[in-house]
Amino acid sequence: MALAPNLLAAVRTALMDADVHDAGDWPVYIVYGPDTQNKIMVITPTGGIEQDTLGGENVLPSFQIMVRGDRIGYQLVEEKAWEVYNTINDIDLSSAEIYLIQAFTTPTSFFDDNNRAVSVINFRAIHKKPVVS
Repeated sequence: MALAPNLLAAVRTALMDADVHDAGDWPVYIVYGPDTQNKIMVITPTGGIEQDTLGGENVLPSFQIMVRGDRIGYQLVEEKAWEVYNTINDIDLSSAEIYLIQAFTTPTSFFDDNNRAVSVINFRAIHKKPVVS
């Protein structure tokens, strides 16, 4: 599924503008986050859903935001994940030709292989189909 070149960047900017990154204490990465770093957020494309309009003027990608803390930070990660959810769900990014972003999961938390708290939220978007020249 094609992503608008600015979709993930627009989501990252929205998180930063809302200070969800806590003045840099929780860096926000796109696609890849360093495995050795705690207290990060990573925005990753996850595919999308089939086109639902005959003209195909929009695309319907999906993406995931992962929030990772440290070994004793389960509650902090849960709180940060809900902050992400409340910031991004139904946000207006129409100025970037992103017409809708909706969460289709609530934060789901678990521990990674290094026993760090992790929470993920999955979103879907509708944006204008990119023009390829």
